[in-house]
Amino acid sequence: MQAEIFHLYTIVDSAIESDTVVEANYLGMQNNLSTFLIHEFNNEESHLDTLVVKGLDECFDDLQAFENSEKVILYLKRNADQSLSPIVSGIRILEKGKVYLPLQVMIPGRFSFLLSNDNISWLELKRNIADVKVRVDEIKKIRQTNDNQELLQWINNQGESLIELGARNENKGWGTIGFEVFRWITENNIAQDTWKASQLYRKIHFSEESGWDGFTGILDDYNGSSFRNYDHIDFLIATAQNTSNSIIDRRQALSYLADAARLVYDNNHPIPPLKELDEQKIKQKYIRDQILPLLANDGLKQFAFQVVRLMSSPMDGNLKHRIDLEVIPIIKKYYLGEVSGTYKSDLAKFLVYNSSKEEWKELSNCDEGLFVDLYSLLVDVTKNSLSFFLRLRNGHQQFKESPNVEIINKATGMKIYDQVYPNAKLDRLMMGARTIILQDLELDEGHYQLRVVGSAGEDSQYHWETEFIDFLWIRPSHH
Repeated sequence: MQAEIFHLYTIVDSAIESDTVVEANYLGMQNNLSTFLIHEFNNEESHLDTLVVKGLDECFDDLQAFENSEKVILYLKRNADQSLSPIVSGIRILEKGKVYLPLQVMIPGRFSFLLSNDNISWLELKRNIADVKVRVDEIKKIRQTNDNQELLQWINNQGESLIELGARNENKGWGTIGFEVFRWITENNIAQDTWKASQLYRKIHFSEESGWDGFTGILDDYNGSSFRNYDHIDFLIATAQNTSNSIIDRRQALSYLADAARLVYDNNHPIPPLKELDEQKIKQKYIRDQILPLLANDGLKQFAFQVVRLMSSPMDGNLKHRIDLEVIPIIKKYYLGEVSGTYKSDLAKFLVYNSSKEEWKELSNCDEGLFVDLYSLLVDVTKNSLSFFLRLRNGHQQFKESPNVEIINKATGMKIYDQVYPNAKLDRLMMGARTIILQDLELDEGHYQLRVVGSAGEDSQYHWETEFIDFLWIRPSHH
């Protein structure tokens, strides 16, 4: 057996992950096999059975706590072969009237048993476990019915208790179910239910707009199949366009539309008859043109672009006959006006993939369709250092030389740093992934720009350069 990575399982988490919970007495270990005498939880008169666990000694620093135990509680999970294995971090031990629980100090690593710091008695722990089991079993039964209305009603009944956090031995909160219950609804592939679930998800988990950064607050359509006809697509388009809707609802609609709009590519391998193909192309263009104006909205552009990209170039070898690059001039305009960041990198990837090498050279000053992305810049003024990542996102050339790192003072336009970073040549087989760390920088306080410039090709004859990334170099004030 293997220790879990998640080392702080509460009794709620353990109840969710397990198939049953039992009380046990530890009998000992022989040949890597630990034996327990188990009986039904809270029923010492129940039939006794023997549980043999392989490799328990590989999960713990030692088994002394088991050997000293008066009682053990085991949460058991059924394996593919129908055998049962304990959830390691769900184990609880009674020794000399005190409750001990496992803690994983290093991840991954072995567990040790520590005295529970909540002063809980064994009797109270068992009472909490029994109460949690009743709660969790109830929602598991509802889950098995695949009845979205029951699930939605259950969510409404729980309200903010879904986000409560309980201590490890406490009958409080819902653990991962607080998120998973929304996924269950989407997996039943009913459009109106998935939409309702997404709104409830935000109401409960991300009620404040300050929590909507990036994709936070967006509920995935886990099968990608909830919105699967053109009525659904029209609903998502109308929701995204409606300025009276909240920005997060509009983002959510665009997120679902990026999956739903693939409907226009159904039955295209082999290529369908011309009439059917023309009808699909009209719908493809309609969806794209309805969403294209939303690229001008800073709060929606990342989500809108995913739809525009898909409806322009599906990037699928079987769908080359569906490429429609009418929007390229518009995307170029947005690319040139966009600040460096993830979104601009996504625009660049679209452009380099759908442009000629000459067009990309004119746009980026990079030869041969080369696109190297610079991202995740971290500045640590206290250590006079900064770090970032490089990644080759397009290009098939060899890289034989390490690149140059350049830093420019934005106020003066002067290049104040220009050095080869040793042993950092890109590797096309690894998509050029490289971590760059600059140390012992001697920079005055101010506003700077950083980029990386390099070469590629058999004779290093091709030029490439990243976008400039802005950063501030300001030392913290001391009072």
